Parts: sequence; C-alpha cells; structure tokens
Amino acid sequence: MSPAPHTDGTCVSPIKEILRDTVAAWGNAGWLLPALAGGAVGAAGIEWGVRRWLGRRAFRWTHRIALVAAIVVGLYLGWQTAFVCDDAFISFRYACNLVEGHGLVWNEGEWVEGYTNFLWTAALAGVGWLGGNIPEAALFGCLLSFVAALWAVAATVRRASPSPPVLPFAAIALAGSIPFHTFATSGLETMPGAALVATGMYLSTKRRGALLSGLALTAAAMTRPDHVLFYACFGLAIFVEDLFHVKRPLLRRLDFKRYAAYLAPFFLLFVPYFLIRYRVYGDFYPNTYYAKSGDRAYWSQGIVYSLHFVCSSGAWVWIWPAILALFGRARSRNETRLRAFGMLAVPVFAAYIAKVGGDFMEYRFFVPVLPVVAVVTEVGLRHRLARPGRKVTGTLAVVAAALGIAAALVPVRLVPPRGIQWGLANEPSFYHVRQVHPLVIECAWENLGKELDAGLTKKGVRPPIAAGAIGLLGYYSRLPLIDGMGLTNRTIAHKPIKGRGRVGHEKVASVPEVIAQGAVIDVGFRFDQSFRDSALVRVGSGRVYFLRYDPEWFQRLQGIPGVVLPRPEREVETLVRTAPRDKLLPARRFYAEFLELHPRGPELIDLIDERLGAIADFEGELPPGAKQTGRGLRIEKRERPAGVTGVAWLGSMPDYKGKRTGKVEIPVGPLFAEELRFALGGNRSPGLTVKLVIDGETVREATPNGEPGLTPVSWPIDEFVGETGVIVIEDTDDAPTKGLVVDAFHFAPVPDDIRDRIHASHGRLAMNLGDLLREARLLLPPDDPDRQLLESKIALHFSLDELPRGTDITGTAFGKGPVGKPLSRQDPISGYEGSGFLNSGHGGDDAKGRVVLPEITLPKDPITVLVAGGQACNKVFVGLEVNGRLVARACGKNDHVFRREDLRTGAQAGRKGRIVIADEMAGGWGHILVDDILVPR
Repeated sequence: MSPAPHTDGTCVSPIKEILRDTVAAWGNAGWLLPALAGGAVGAAGIEWGVRRWLGRRAFRWTHRIALVAAIVVGLYLGWQTAFVCDDAFISFRYACNLVEGHGLVWNEGEWVEGYTNFLWTAALAGVGWLGGNIPEAALFGCLLSFVAALWAVAATVRRASPSPPVLPFAAIALAGSIPFHTFATSGLETMPGAALVATGMYLSTKRRGALLSGLALTAAAMTRPDHVLFYACFGLAIFVEDLFHVKRPLLRRLDFKRYAAYLAPFFLLFVPYFLIRYRVYGDFYPNTYYAKSGDRAYWSQGIVYSLHFVCSSGAWVWIWPAILALFGRARSRNETRLRAFGMLAVPVFAAYIAKVGGDFMEYRFFVPVLPVVAVVTEVGLRHRLARPGRKVTGTLAVVAAALGIAAALVPVRLVPPRGIQWGLANEPSFYHVRQVHPLVIECAWENLGKELDAGLTKKGVRPPIAAGAIGLLGYYSRLPLIDGMGLTNRTIAHKPIKGRGRVGHEKVASVPEVIAQGAVIDVGFRFDQSFRDSALVRVGSGRVYFLRYDPEWFQRLQGIPGVVLPRPEREVETLVRTAPRDKLLPARRFYAEFLELHPRGPELIDLIDERLGAIADFEGELPPGAKQTGRGLRIEKRERPAGVTGVAWLGSMPDYKGKRTGKVEIPVGPLFAEELRFALGGNRSPGLTVKLVIDGETVREATPNGEPGLTPVSWPIDEFVGETGVIVIEDTDDAPTKGLVVDAFHFAPVPDDIRDRIHASHGRLAMNLGDLLREARLLLPPDDPDRQLLESKIALHFSLDELPRGTDITGTAFGKGPVGKPLSRQDPISGYEGSGFLNSGHGGDDAKGRVVLPEITLPKDPITVLVAGGQACNKVFVGLEVNGRLVARACGKNDHVFRREDLRTGAQAGRKGRIVIADEMAGGWGHILVDDILVPR
C-alpha cells in the first residue's frame, strides 16, 4: 500500500502511522492497563478463594453469575455502537427476493452470487417467509450469536479444564474486547460464523463430538466460505489428538470411524450445496471473490490490516500468554485437540487474511479467530496452573494472563468515528442504529432508498440505477440496481484490476460501463460538478442523476407527482449567454456526451461552439486539417501551467526527450471576426513563434515574453475578414531548455464579449467582479485598456497561491499553507484559480484550525471569495472579523466546487478588519476550501 500523506504534507508509511497512533492512544488510555490488570489478579484471587473455601456448588453458581454478568456487559458495550452495515443489506435483498419467489438474486432474472453467507441469508429468508422483519431479525440474530459465542467459549473451557473453573476468564475478555463486541450487531454473518466456530469447539468435547463438531463447522463454512479453513484445521486437530493419545502402532492409532463421522456433514451438506450453487451461478467462487480480486495476493495491505488489529486489540500483550499456554505436555484429549486446533487455525487464518489484504472494515476478518485464541489460552493456562510444584511458572502465568485480559479490555480505537484510515473504515459510525422498531439507520442511503421506493417503485416506474454503496439503497428502493463496484455484477467483477487500493473498492465501473449494464440513473454525479443541475432528478427530497439524457426514461418519468426532471437545454442556453470561455470548454466536453441522445443535442452543441469561436483548444487532438512537422510540439495534460483553459494545451517545453524542434500549421478561414485571441507562454527566443499567415505572407506574429504561465494575446484582424489564413506555431530553437506553450485559439468578439461586459459596468463595481476579472486575465493582454480598467477596481488580491506576509495559522487543519490538489481521500476539486488554495482537510475532517490574513481597510462594496467545502457556516467559514466580532461569513455547499461568494461589509466600511478562514467542526464535511479573495476599492 502506498504511503499516506501526513498532516504536514510529507508521506508517512501506514505502518509507521499505525505504530505512532498506537503509542498516542495507549498514552491516553493506557492508565487503565494497571487498573484492569489489578482487577484481573483480584479475580484470580476470588477464584482461588472460592475454590479453597467453598464447595463445587458454589463453583457452578459463581461461574454462571460471572458468565451472565460478562454477557450483559458485552451486550451493553456492543449496543453502544449498535449498527447494521450497508453490506448486510445486500444479503437482506437476496433473502427478500427469495421470499418473493424470484430466487436468490440481486436483480430479478440476474443469477449472480453477490453474497458470501448462504446459510445466514437462507436463515433470514426463513424469517421473512414467516412474516418477520429481515433487518431486525439480522440485528437480534447477531446479538443472540454474540451470546452463543460467549456461552460456547465458557462451556468449552469448563469441559476442557483440569478442574471446574470458577470464573470464565476467556468469556470475560472476549465480551470486553472492542473487535468482538463491535460486531455484536452489524447484521453480517461475522458473529454467527464466530459463534459456529466456538460451538464446534464445544461440541467436540461431547459424546459423538466428531459428528457434532463436524456439523457445526460445516455450518460455519456454509455461513462464510473461508471458514472451511477452520473445518480443515479442526479435522487435522482430531487426527493429531489420536496420534498423541493412542498408545498403539501408528496406523492402529487412527480412528477412521471417527474421521468418517467428522467428514459426513461436509460431504452430505456442503458438497451438494456447493455443486448446486455452482450449477445455478456458474462460478467456482462467489462473485464477491472476483470483485475483490481474491485471486491476487495483497500482502502489503494485509500486513497493515493485521498490524492495526494487533495494535488496537491489545494483541501485542495478550499474544504472549496465548503462546505460553501452548507450551508443555497436554494432559487430556480435549486439551490436545483444542491446542492443536489453535496452533493450526490461528496462523493459517491469519496468513489467509494477510494474503487477501484483509477487509475494508476494521477487525472484521479477525473476529472468528478470537474465540479460538480465548479458549486455547484459558484451557492451556489452567492445565499449566494445575500442575503441582511449579509456583514460579504458575505466578508468571497468572501475571501474563492478567495483563493479557487487561490489554484486551483497554478501549483503543485508531480509526476515528466516520473516519477511513489506511484503507480501513470505522464502520459502526457510518451506519448507527437510531431506532430499533421499525429499524432506522443513520445513513443518507436509507433515506434515499425510501424516497425512490415511494416516488418511483410504488408508482410502477423502475428505472435501472447505478451506485457504489448498494445495500441500503437497493433494499429500500427495490429498483434494478447496477453495482458500480461489481459485488453483484459479474461483468464489472471480472474487470482487470489496474492497481491495488482499498480492498473491495478497486474495480470501480466507468460511466460507459454502467450504461452498458443498463443503468439510466446514478446516485452520484460523476462529471464536473458545475453541470450537475443539467442531470439532476429530484424524487421527493432525494437527488439522483441521469447518466446520459435518455428520451425514453425522460418521457416515462415526466408527469410523475413529486419527480422534478432536469432541463439541460435551459442550462446550455444560460451558459452560452453568461459563462466565461474557460467554463464553456468543460461544458462542451460534458454536453457532447450527455446530450448524445437529446433531440436538440447537435443544435445545443453548435450554440456552445459558436460562443467559443474555437479554432483550436487542443483538448483531445489537433483540429481537423492541421499539419504537424517534427516531434517537438505535442499536446500535454500534465502539470497545467497558469493561463491554460480546459485540460490540455500544445507545447514544446520542457523538451524532456532531448533537442527537438517542430511546427504545427492550422488552417483558418474564412476569417470572420475583429480579433483573433490565444494564450502564449514560454521562453524568450526568436526561434519560438506564433504567426498568422495569409496568402504566404506573415501578417501577425508573437513570441513568448518569458514570464511564468501563459499570457493572453489579441490580434486585430478586421482588415482580413473573409480571407483564409493559416496559424503557424513553430519551435526552431533546439536548446533542450527552450520551448513554448499555446492554448485557446479563438475568434472574438463573440456574443456577450468580455469588453462589452466591462463597459456595461459604467465604472461601477459589477456584482460578478471576480468572474469578470478572471475572464479578462485569461483573454486580454496585460496592457489592454479594458483589462486595466477592470484591474483598477481591485484594491487587494489574495490569490492564495501562497500566503501573504503577516498571515497567522493556528491548529493543524490547514497544514503549512496552500495546496494545489485534493488531499488524501478527498473528491476531485474544480473551479479554483492559479496553482494553489487553502484546504482545511489536513488530518481529516476532525482536524481544526484557523487562518487569519493581514489587516485591511474594509471597502464599501462586497469582498468576493472563491469557497468550497462544508456548508455549516457557523463552524466552517471564511469571514470578516472587526474588533474580534464576525460581521460576515461565507461557506461551501457540501461539495468541492469553488463558487464565488460575497462578504458584505455593510456599516463596517472604512474600518479595519481581517479576513478569517476557520475550521471549527469535526465529522463529515468538517473542512473548507478557499481561494482568490478580491478586495475592491
């Protein structure tokens, strides 16, 4: 896994970050360790006292009371973070479709095995068939499984110990362990699977234990396929048990009848189930295996996942008494079998977890391992303590066990609430249970799903939608749903993987791919956010987006009460009338695809083209008819220089492949406007030129001025209107450090030209001063009178490419100053100026901080600022502060699109004040992005 960005902008490896955060967390919570260890030693003293002074009946009652207390405390701790995660609702939808007669499918008629928990899903379907509520049944089923797991652990220890235990130490440690009680709810098969593994250990201590344990562990494998590893390891443990405890020649030690009893459930239940599912679904593994690239090793992330578990679960302490418990000669069959099982299953399953990269949910894959460790540790230590004459080792064992229990109980969380770090999510904080009956989850996907169900499904309209988080949305909306990450879609799941990232989130389907799978609507807008209103479909209070304008579905959705459809033609016409050129270029790219099926699509695109007056913008390739000589000039998209519009440009610098020259000739004609404009940058050199050639004669020529970025060039061409010309871009300077950059050749004036809008302000401050100035700087040369007129209206300009002298930064949220791209885990950012902007996302949404710019004299007219990010203006904002009091604020709209906002000075005009950029909020959208502050005269 690649290094993660640190809060100061440097890169720190995940391993170092985990170790650093573990030290900090234990520094805050570690004071509990001696107290809990003391409590554990006290509990050992209680056991010794009860054993010494009271009879066996007291043993039993003390054990029962302590076990009930451990279960109650564990349930309480689990309920504090009660959640039912999104992935669980995938199984709920499969179960619901089975109850309704559609089969175990995600979308009706599509046989794709998008679940990995057959027995759990089938059990939930049984509840649904009986009329029960499936999500509620899953919640309480997990709680019952949690209780069953603790009981089975305590019961196994009781039967395998050399004498009846007084206190169920393993069950107590397990109940208080964060990884274990976190999944006491969840709705997933995680806790039922762990309970079946624990039950398998317990049943092995009974008469006919081989058959019963084989049945329980076969059920575990049918609950989750990778639990077949536990089944295999326990079978080997039974074999090892016979080798050690039967005093006969080697072959006569083996009890083949017992092995047959153990194997019978697997061959009678699991094998037929596997063959049937293979015939039904057609894949050897569940579809999720392919979606998560289970066939490829991901050791680097697996090590991170395992290290996080070791550090946050206290395993770095309790692993040592667990290892201590494995030493010495086993005295009974139960001890031998359980010890062998632990020695096999724990490293095998841990290696499997590391190999596949773990999971994106913290702890989850290690949960079924914990009952095995707990049982083996307590049974082994009890046998060690029962041996006479070993007081020193016995004392060490008690101390080690006390420290291990204490470490397991210390509450250490490395991933903050609603946080994602090192590819791991604090899942309970995203899907907290707000209400049990009827079940309500604190998640926007549930609300959107219910809105879509009420607004579309129940009205008989079921457009296919695409989404990434599909569980809650799919279950509650009941719409045909294409999973953009492939869990329930075979085509996407089998995509080749381009690079490793967060487990389960690596195969993200592109827009054409989900359209090819039949999707019409997406729950998110995956283009430039500036154009999302052109695709927005409102269903009640829910928002979804057309992937492409679809005439058929537009007509079917039209007129449905509560459904508001987009009007992209209106948006295009508004853009053509009001937008600056640098916004029309991405609009051209977006609408050319989005309106492909629109009846007026070609006409609307022609409107944009006419407004652009484009000759060559170099967005994808050279314009038709262009002729290229040499290899020196090329279209570039990396490290965009200031002054470029769109995403690409033509350039010959830096000449990173040696001394290269070249020429590009672009035919233009007939010339029809008064001006020809473009942007030019590069080194000063007579060998770097841009020319307009008419009838073989150069009538206009320009060379770079050597300044950073691109400078606007405007050629008057009214005398050549009607003639045909050629633009010649040439680099004849073979110096490897010399080159030029050009972009945006276009005719002007065009309708609503920049000059017209400048003059229309009549010397007064235009309300769109910032956008007007930005466009003027892109289109007009610095010495242009109209641009200078506009510049004269600006008293101060804080570009935020770097901070002005006298700026004060406090806290950690803003790092050390401006950045030029999104921070880790942030969505793409659009609309900022220059090369940098302030971003309070350093350290995640929980970090806080403040930036205070130098004092200024407040103008009468509004100060304008580009702002994006969170919309909680009382917590994340850019504001005006006068005498310590905020008099104006602006903030984002919970997205990463920069918009220009006003900071009105009102009665404060003429007074001294400061611009303050603050992030005082933790949690989702607890960050702000600020750029390009303009203070008018």
